[in-house]
Amino acid sequence: MAYIRAPRHLSTEWASTIYRFFAGNIDKKMAKKKRWLLALILIAVIVLFQLMGPERLAQIRSGSGELGSNLQLRNGDEHENGNPEHAEMRQTRNNDAKSASRRVPIHNHIVGAQMTTTGTRPWCSNKQIVRGHWLPTTLERPPYIPMSPRVRCLPPNAFDKPFKTYMWEIKSQQDDQNHHCQFAALDKSLLCEMLCNQTLAFVGDSLTLEHYASLVHLLGDRARLPPKAVQHGRIRRRICAPNKNGIGGNKEIPDENGCCFDLIFKTDFFLLNITAEIQQSMPTVLVVNRGAHFKPDDELLDSLRAQTFPALLDWNEKCKSIHLSTKCILIWRTTVPGHPHCEKFTEPSTSVADMEEWIHEKSTKDPTVYRKGEYHWQDFQRQNRLVADQVWQAEWKSQLTHIHMEWMDSYATNILRPDNHRSHMGDCLHSCSPGGGSDLNSQWLYHILRKHYHDSSSPAPQENMKQEERA
Repeated sequence: MAYIRAPRHLSTEWASTIYRFFAGNIDKKMAKKKRWLLALILIAVIVLFQLMGPERLAQIRSGSGELGSNLQLRNGDEHENGNPEHAEMRQTRNNDAKSASRRVPIHNHIVGAQMTTTGTRPWCSNKQIVRGHWLPTTLERPPYIPMSPRVRCLPPNAFDKPFKTYMWEIKSQQDDQNHHCQFAALDKSLLCEMLCNQTLAFVGDSLTLEHYASLVHLLGDRARLPPKAVQHGRIRRRICAPNKNGIGGNKEIPDENGCCFDLIFKTDFFLLNITAEIQQSMPTVLVVNRGAHFKPDDELLDSLRAQTFPALLDWNEKCKSIHLSTKCILIWRTTVPGHPHCEKFTEPSTSVADMEEWIHEKSTKDPTVYRKGEYHWQDFQRQNRLVADQVWQAEWKSQLTHIHMEWMDSYATNILRPDNHRSHMGDCLHSCSPGGGSDLNSQWLYHILRKHYHDSSSPAPQENMKQEERA
């Protein structure tokens, strides 16, 4: 019988023994037919092991059936704070992160809202979107798996089974006979086409960072952020449409027909330094949020008028002169407070009034609440309305004539999610992912862009404001 070289990865004692028995130590008294049969079995075993490869064999020997993370760092991330790029992100992943960081491709059922994208119904207005409730649903798999255990809020094995979560259902979509508006489903290729060679910038605090990370995840990419990412100052990712080989993510160079755009997060707790980001990146879409860092009413309004508004006026003029054929869009996202004693909740609420009463009572009167009253969560909605009435409606809309302005009232939807905080860490302000309000915010952002960029009938800025007010 011909000599056969054993594959290098058949190095275990049992495999070597089988090999020697089959290849060279067969009893010479065996019948010829039996030797041929054993030779065929040997060939089949070798071919099978070659197909499985050394990595899989190593897992079999160790008793593990799970593949490790097949995600590699890509060169689209830049942490522009003077630190070595990717230094923190190249650290060895712990076992928990390895088992939960397999890449999940983007699919239609995004954990955000019930979506419709067909027919001739008009796009839902921002005021229509907030009229709804959180609907329990089960997905075949989660839309993505965050790298950080702090954000996941679930054990790793929870992502290997059908994913129980909640989706936002708009009231106009509840009655099959009354589908009078549609909420756009996130489409990465179309988003890249709409923002081709442009910049989408998020400016704010850690709550805005959650929104940024959610969008990156929903686009099929990873958003593992270094520790204390907010202190890094600025994070940039390059997002590209998949090319003909299906390669996309944040690859720097797509195929000849592909489009890319820059996705930026800039830390600015009080929106006092927006000018720096406008000068550096000149975004066509700017998402801002005042954040959870409370200031008294007079200080809030003074800072918005003295620093934030002049920066937006400057952006207004640059938009008019640089982006002659592209709409510049300003999206103001309202701030959602935390829910004291969030660990007591296991499902969404159905009443904004109940949640506001809970937040007020616990924040001001419950002595067991950590740092009672210091966070001023009970004041967030009042200040949201203060900004809307005294600044947004009264001053900005009349002067920012070349910018399309959108009011994303995430307070109205996410105040109903006391169950979605990181209670396992004692954090009742920030949210878990996936399945939280940030995913709804990401879909809402895409919906706004779809209305403006992909619908040729989108109205001019002032006409758009009037239509929103009528809705």
